[in-house]
Amino acid sequence: MIKIIINQSVLETAIARKNLSRKELAHNMGVSSYYLGRIINGKIKPSSGMRQRLLEYFKEHTFDDLLPLRNLKMANEQVSDFDTGLRILARMIARAYRQELAEKRATQSKVSNENKEENDANKGNTRDRKAAQVGQDKTGNQKED
Repeated sequence: MIKIIINQSVLETAIARKNLSRKELAHNMGVSSYYLGRIINGKIKPSSGMRQRLLEYFKEHTFDDLLPLRNLKMANEQVSDFDTGLRILARMIARAYRQELAEKRATQSKVSNENKEENDANKGNTRDRKAAQVGQDKTGNQKED
């Protein structure tokens, strides 16, 4: 079975070149923006009258540019393979992202622990200096001269 579909990228580019919004285009073509949006997004197929109006409005594009023909069986097989590939790719990206996050957390934790140890050491040194200034030992008892 052959199906006529809208080439969304070509149509979106044609709309942008005419400096129109989808709403303006729908108004100019005498249809609702909801109806036009559903056609552009592939939710419904355009009627023959709508196909004709699109071709007349975008004269610089051919029928094959705007409304390519698809063999449904072939298109479904390609989508199936394409979807499988996308799922695999999405899993790979998600796995890499999780691994990157884990590595960042480990690095941040390590840096945080190093900073804490450094701060603790600095506090100890500060305490020792203050104690020496007031004549106390490390435990805070008064030094005997």
